[in-house]
Amino acid sequence: GKLGLPTRAVVSYQEVLTLSPGHLPALRALSRLHRAQASWESLIDVLRAEAAVHTDPAERAHALFAVASLWEERLGRPELAADAYQDVLRLVPGHGAALRALERLYVKGSQWKDLVAVHERQVQTAPDAAARVTAYSKLAHLYADRLSEPTLAAQCFEAVLVADPANLAALKGLERLRSADRLIRADIRSRLAA
Repeated sequence: GKLGLPTRAVVSYQEVLTLSPGHLPALRALSRLHRAQASWESLIDVLRAEAAVHTDPAERAHALFAVASLWEERLGRPELAADAYQDVLRLVPGHGAALRALERLYVKGSQWKDLVAVHERQVQTAPDAAARVTAYSKLAHLYADRLSEPTLAAQCFEAVLVADPANLAALKGLERLRSADRLIRADIRSRLAA
């Protein structure tokens, strides 16, 4: 945040909150002031306090999503951002924006195991068949290309084909896995013969 003394307005809103900790109008006003002053850590504290006041999971998730975005975009702390996005998902399991944000962070950090969990959550909470197909496809490529798990990759491609029997990418993916499998089997046979 910026150095210098907090403005008189900030001080008076903080006084209100000392007397009445969950006073939403004061929290909202403080949040606007901190945003205007680019006091990101202070803004995070206010947003967390606001999240604690709400009983509605969607409203709490909204405040915590803002916290996560600040950690990611303003403060460059991907690990703290990821924790906050996970907090959002504990409240709203299918929160699309939080899932996409985690996907982005985990790809950037090459955190493939964490990414598997994100795609599995996307499969479980997919709003429609198209979204489920997309999630299964990402999972299949992750297992095939990053985690050397051809069997799991094949299961995911099969799941795509259940929903979308003519899915060319899944058909090609399965074909690639099977030919790799055949090459491995042929290699083992030739070594046994030797």
